[in-house]
Amino acid sequence: MRKTTLWALALSFATTFSQAMYAQATRLVLAEEFTQASCGPCASQNPAFNTLLQQNPTKIIDIKYQTSFPGVDPMNADNPGEVSSRRSYYGVNGVPHAKINGTSVTNDCNAYAGAPACFSQTDVDAAYNMSTPIAVTVTHTLSSDLSSATVDVSVTNSGSSTFTPNGNLYLRLALVESEINFPTAPGSNGELDFYGVMRKMIPNATGTALPASLSAGQQWTNQFTVQIPSYIYNYGEIAFVAFVQSDGDKMVHNAAHSAKQPVPAGFADASAGNVSVAGSDICDASFTPAVSITNTSPGMINSADVSYTLNGGAPVTQSWSGALGQGATATVSFPAITLSGGSNAFEATISNVNGQVDYNNLNNTVMGTYNVIAPNPQSTPYEKGFETNSLGDLPSEFIVEDNSGRVFVVDRGISSTVTWPLGAYQASNKSLRFDFATIQPGSTPNVVMEKVDLTSVAGTPKLSFDYAYAERGSSSATDQLDVQISTDCGATWTSLWMRSGAQLATTSATASNVRLYPRTNDWNLEVIDLSAYATTADAIIRFYGTSGGRNALYIDNIFVGNSAIGEEELEIADLSIYPVPAQDHLNVQLEGSQGDVFEVQLIDQLGAVVGSYEFSASEGRNLFEIGLNDLANGLYSLDIRSERLHSIRKFTVVR
Repeated sequence: MRKTTLWALALSFATTFSQAMYAQATRLVLAEEFTQASCGPCASQNPAFNTLLQQNPTKIIDIKYQTSFPGVDPMNADNPGEVSSRRSYYGVNGVPHAKINGTSVTNDCNAYAGAPACFSQTDVDAAYNMSTPIAVTVTHTLSSDLSSATVDVSVTNSGSSTFTPNGNLYLRLALVESEINFPTAPGSNGELDFYGVMRKMIPNATGTALPASLSAGQQWTNQFTVQIPSYIYNYGEIAFVAFVQSDGDKMVHNAAHSAKQPVPAGFADASAGNVSVAGSDICDASFTPAVSITNTSPGMINSADVSYTLNGGAPVTQSWSGALGQGATATVSFPAITLSGGSNAFEATISNVNGQVDYNNLNNTVMGTYNVIAPNPQSTPYEKGFETNSLGDLPSEFIVEDNSGRVFVVDRGISSTVTWPLGAYQASNKSLRFDFATIQPGSTPNVVMEKVDLTSVAGTPKLSFDYAYAERGSSSATDQLDVQISTDCGATWTSLWMRSGAQLATTSATASNVRLYPRTNDWNLEVIDLSAYATTADAIIRFYGTSGGRNALYIDNIFVGNSAIGEEELEIADLSIYPVPAQDHLNVQLEGSQGDVFEVQLIDQLGAVVGSYEFSASEGRNLFEIGLNDLANGLYSLDIRSERLHSIRKFTVVR
């Protein structure tokens, strides 16, 4: 039953002409797959699908179209238009999706129609054994300078009767890279190896029109001069796939493959390695850039240019010359430099190998990240919000150790469904997010702050921050946040405060398919006593996360200074401030007792007191109003205290 369904479209072709009348041409089945480097299901289905294709080299050939969705894919970015044209041609709206001779793989393995996982050896054999009168051949030759290729294609009706297709008949020709092996995953699904990737359709995705019909024995030939795209990763992997397809039923009548060829003599492949020497710890900013050159090709390498950039700045270049045989390595060292505080992105590239193009670009570039704490400690009061950072940004002075790339500043632009500020208590627009929901469980992303001089605190040093977190669904997995301190440049860390799961939650759990985007009441203020470190002049604090893959955690308004809160002092009951953001006034509502006197200070982002007030409370709920007309736009702290009560709230003035 399956085979009848799978090849129903192919067999219907017999209504147009009788294949029994034709001689059998040797069939090469065409597998076309739409896939993507950031598609999770692609990563799970592709290995078995690729293995099946590779086990049948004389029966089936593949073309992979790297789509623009669901995430990042540099192979698509090189040639998005022609991929989109082929996707539209077939009406493919999801990935991964496989077509065999123009027909979707059938849904009979508890998956969906087009799922590569549904394709089996039985299907390969059935497709291969389908008779066709159309014979296709393709050969190619690379130019001596690797700038172009000459491709010869022939299409022949090997049958004894006229071949009349269902709709217009086209020869379609694709330049593919047989294998692309990335040193690091180019997308977010972890795939490193890609096969048969379409890099250019010749002359375009439409192809070249063939005659409306081919008489018995008729042959059509053409020679194409193809300019090799500059974005090719490995010239030694260039191959061509030609196929004949009728647009009426999208049937691929046959295909042919011209395999990759050795690159012309004289071209070499140099592999770059990062052998830079960094400082001994995160407080040592010394750095000596150095790059190794390894000859991974049979010929000699006698010269190359090596350049590096730091944090995307201007390249620094040196020329190297020598004699490297196959497997030999040389090192190019640059003058020592001093790194800036924060995370430093280093990227080095080898080019102009033997005065010409390196035929394999995938191993020409190496990268590294070097984390350094700025040498001079910050004085107190120290306050860090995230209003000056853009969506997706990171504070340059912080060190962010996060292989997932899922810790960054967010605002309402992170989702079309969010129309409210994502700063603490909706009093500001931005916060720092650990998106544990998309971070591999067990991973430990963390954010390291600048040095802070706790000896500059007048009184008891405190660390405070606002945070918001909710558990997600009913999973037993837990996300965790551990706030730690180091007094020896990160050699050792001491936990100050740690919460996980329900203890970390500041609001009720969301549904399993809902990520937290916090509202005003979803935030908590945490104040941590640092009196044990009052004599430390170079304290380093970090927020150390452990992902359970559950939900998002938000942090805002990090503050180090003297809050002067004794153990006997308590949070003010039922304290609320509104409106936020504020314009010309701020309402302060709280529970008090008869005779309570509240002193209120307005503090700007630099720690300066810009307003002082005093209110006498009555029993029960009290409402005070503070005028803001003299304040500039920005983030402020509201410090409210009585003899036995103390609270801090943040708000933003926006006009």
